[in-house]
Amino acid sequence: MNKINIKKLRLRNIFLYLMLLAGSLYDLQAQQLEQYIKLAKEQSPEIKALEAQKKQLSERINELNTLGNTSFGAGYFVSQPETRTGAQVAKLSVQQSFPWFGSFKTQKKYINSLVETKNYDIAIAKDKLALAVATNYYDLYMLKDKTQIYLKNIALIDSYEALALKGVETNQASAVDVLKLQMKRKELISKKEQTQGLFYAKSTAFSNLLNQEDLLIELPDTLSLPKEKLTDFNDPKIHPEVLKYDYVISSIEQEEKVNRKGANPNIGLGLDYVFVEERPGMVMDDNGKDIIMPMVNISIPIFNKKYKSITAQNNIKVQEAQQQQELQKNLIDTQLSQAIEEQISARITYQNQLENLNYAEQAQQILLQQYQNGILQYNDVLDIIELQLTMELSLTEALNNYYRQQATINYLNQ
Repeated sequence: MNKINIKKLRLRNIFLYLMLLAGSLYDLQAQQLEQYIKLAKEQSPEIKALEAQKKQLSERINELNTLGNTSFGAGYFVSQPETRTGAQVAKLSVQQSFPWFGSFKTQKKYINSLVETKNYDIAIAKDKLALAVATNYYDLYMLKDKTQIYLKNIALIDSYEALALKGVETNQASAVDVLKLQMKRKELISKKEQTQGLFYAKSTAFSNLLNQEDLLIELPDTLSLPKEKLTDFNDPKIHPEVLKYDYVISSIEQEEKVNRKGANPNIGLGLDYVFVEERPGMVMDDNGKDIIMPMVNISIPIFNKKYKSITAQNNIKVQEAQQQQELQKNLIDTQLSQAIEEQISARITYQNQLENLNYAEQAQQILLQQYQNGILQYNDVLDIIELQLTMELSLTEALNNYYRQQATINYLNQ
């Protein structure tokens, strides 16, 4: 009884050790992936371009704090008009226009709303980049794992081919059996080389995502499914791609306020200075006195169809943004549901293939025992190898799909 308990205790300890090892490997690959994502965000030309656009928008605020050009004028009277105090000789003038009250403040709010919208564009671009890096990372692991699977099965066929060659000498196998194994070996070598080609192409794409050349990509040796855990899913309304439209609508509303300010009159202040020549032969106090004339002008947009049209366009823009926001919310909700279902399906497929693979390995052991008894059906061997290969590939594809869907869920569930 004590021996049985000790054996159970050892098995439990081994199981706990394997669980802890799997957890630590998962943490390590997660840390490595986070480092790649961080590097991609720092080096991304797309994000840098968006940040430059944001700086450009912010700089427009300084542009708004400037009045329009000041007008200066000078004139000389060719035909000098006579006045009571003398003839007008020349005139100097200066004039400055001012926008309607509050125009600067309104325009500044409009630019700030565009900056806020650009902030969401940057945040969304970073999140999408993180998703692309994660999915490419897991694709690379899958291709690497597939290459190892092909190599393992090629080695397995080599061992069976050696047995078949010995069997030919003892009439336990035929030359046809050897040829079948060799053809299968060439087929697997071809698939391995194709998979390696895909790996190199995917590596280039991954390096480009990180904007790096000749990047040495570190991938985990093994990946396993993490424990199932309950996840709190957020309302799609608070996803950045949905919230962005709140700022889009706000910027349109601010644009409309700028438009309304533009429909108001502009005020101009000016000053004319007229040089007057003294009248000869006359004695008076104001003889030859120059003229100073302050001026005020108002520019009124009488024909304001332009502003009415812009108002109508802005109303349509708001309606469009509202519909786009609703559409985006529905898309995220749908995509999140699909990702959750596909992840559940991937877990089920993985667990089923893991069990089936165990049965295939048991069948392989039975075939080896038959060989020891002098009986080995090479057609059965090829069938088992093909079945085992299919299961192993399906296993790594299910694992890849699980992690890809997890990355998608992480992106959508914000």
